[in-house]
Formats: sequence, structure tokens, C-alpha cells
Amino acid sequence: AQGLDHLVFASVPTVLSVSGCDDLESSTVNCSTSGGVIITVTGESFGTEADSLEVYVMDETCGEVTLSSSNGVDTITCQLPAGTGLASLVIRLNLNDDEYYQSAQYLLIQYAPPSISSVFHSSCEYIDESDSLHIHNCPRAGTGSLIITGTNLGTEGAVVIVGSSVCANPMHTSSSSVVY
Repeated sequence: AQGLDHLVFASVPTVLSVSGCDDLESSTVNCSTSGGVIITVTGESFGTEADSLEVYVMDETCGEVTLSSSNGVDTITCQLPAGTGLASLVIRLNLNDDEYYQSAQYLLIQYAPPSISSVFHSSCEYIDESDSLHIHNCPRAGTGSLIITGTNLGTEGAVVIVGSSVCANPMHTSSSSVVY
């Protein structure tokens, strides 16, 4: 008699779209560089248990992963980590301690660009007192601190350029303030 054995093989996860910030076709843009936004990833072959999934955005773990499935479409929600620029998304489906399937890298998440609201240096003058973005008559010796405030200034590792000079050792005090 013929056997009735049936084998099912897991597939590599495939991402179809990401949403959660400002959605644009299959991607999401203008995400806060501070992270914390809940994003939704839709696709196929994400498995059956959230515990077996790992979601990475630019090699950082996307937290609080949930998984649901309906009509052959899988949906993951997770908390977006802090980041900057265009970010890659990777889904990893762990089969056991030694085996896993990993999706390709999908470039479907873009963090918001920085927006500067003020620039301050104690030894400089404002060109117009009602305009906190334009200062002049600053010391050329590089003394004192330049304080830049705004939104979406990112995390550690910012590059600050004044004129054509790169500022050495900029320091983030938050995602909305950088001191040089």
C-alpha cells in the first residue's frame, strides 16, 4: 500500500510591505529617529509563533514582536528602534537552536531628516534677534560650545559641519540637541 506521509518545509520569509510612520506605497517614511513607533510588516512565511521570530532594523532588534496570519498573509507588529537614514529590514525565522531562515534585506523604512530649530554659541551674535538659526561674528579659534537644537537629530555618531569644517566630537544630549 502507498504511504500517506506528508512533508512540509518552511520557506524563507518574504516581506511585502511596511507601514506605521508616513506610508508611501509599500514602505514607510519620516519615522522618528528616536524610534518607539509601532510598525506593521506584512508578508509571507513568517512562521506560526512570534517567539520564533526576530525582526531587525539596521541590525537593531525591533522590540515587542507580535504575529498574526489571515488568508495566507502574515502580519508582524514591532516597536521600531532608534535610527537614521534609509534602514534595512530583515526577518529571521528560527527553526531550532542551529537552523533558521532569513529574509533578504528590504529597504522599506526611512527615518525622518533632521530639522534644526536653533543654533546657539555664547560668543556669537544673531544676525536678527527674531531668527535663532543664523549667527555670525563667532570666534575662529573654536572656543566654547555650539548648541544645535531641533528634531530628528539622530543618535550618537552625528556628523556636524560648519562651513567646510567637520566639528570634532559632537555630543548628543538627546535626539533633539547636539553640542559641539
